[in-house]
Amino acid sequence: MIFFLPRSGFVQQWGQPDCENVGGADAACFGGAAGYPDVRDRRMTEQLKSRSKANSPSARLPQESWSAVLRLYDACLKNAGQLLDEAELLLENSHHARALALALVAYEEIGKSQVVADYFNNMVSKKEFGEAFSRHEIKSAYNARQFHITSTNPFEASIVYDRRKAKQYSEYRMASLYVDCSEDYEPLSPSDNVTAEDASSAVTACRKKIEHINTMAAATERIGSKSFTK
Repeated sequence: MIFFLPRSGFVQQWGQPDCENVGGADAACFGGAAGYPDVRDRRMTEQLKSRSKANSPSARLPQESWSAVLRLYDACLKNAGQLLDEAELLLENSHHARALALALVAYEEIGKSQVVADYFNNMVSKKEFGEAFSRHEIKSAYNARQFHITSTNPFEASIVYDRRKAKQYSEYRMASLYVDCSEDYEPLSPSDNVTAEDASSAVTACRKKIEHINTMAAATERIGSKSFTK
C-alpha cells in the first residue's frame, strides 16, 4: 500500500497490511491499510453491496460474460505492468517526476483490476464496475479495501473503502505532471518536487502488489478479494 506525506517533495511509506476492527466489527484485510472511518458514516466511506445481495440470482454476472470479464481482468493487470516498465525507462533517464506519474497510474490500474475481479465474483455492483472505468478515486481507494463483517450476522459482509484516500494520489499525480505556483508566484516544477527515490519506491511497491495478487490467485485458484479470503 502506498501513502504520500508532504515534504519538500514526496515521502513514501510502504507499509504492510494492518487489519483492525471496522465499525466495531471484525475486518479481514485485503492488502490495504486500516484506520478507516466508521462505516456508519456514509459520507466518509463507500460500502459495496452485501454478499447476500450480490449473490442473488438477479445480480450475478451472466455465464456467457465470464470469459470476457476474465480477459478484462488480465488486461488491466498486464497494462499496469507495462506502465511500470515504461516508468523504469523514465527512471533510467532521470525523468523521475514522469516515472512517478506512471507508477501512480499503474496503481490505479491495479485497483481497477481488483474491481473487475470482484465484479466477476459477484461481490461488487455494476455501478462500481462502471465507475472503475470512469472515476480515478475508486481505482486507488479499492486497493485499500477491507471486509466488514457484522457481529449480528457473520454470513453477511460488505467491502469497505474510503474514497477520500484517493484524493491525495490524484493530487500527487497532478504535481508530478504540471507546474504549480507558490503564493508569491514562484514556479513549482515537478522535477523539483520528485526525487529518484520517490519514483523508484512507487514502482517497486506496485511491482510487489502485482506479485502478491498473482501469488494469491495461483495459490487459491481465485481472483480478487476471494483470493485473499479463502
